[in-house]
Amino acid sequence: MTFTRVPDEARVEEEGYTALVLPARIVGSGYRYTAGEAELRGRAEEITWARPGA
Repeated sequence: MTFTRVPDEARVEEEGYTALVLPARIVGSGYRYTAGEAELRGRAEEITWARPGA
């Protein structure tokens, strides 16, 4: 899985899946991008990725 992010969105690419563009969401610290049930969130060196069917 690779991702690129800009302040308003993140693009997630994962082998065997369609690339997703996730809009930014407000979070207390770190970053969070979600669309439907897909979510990319993180803080410092920690990243959590969830995608239905993955």
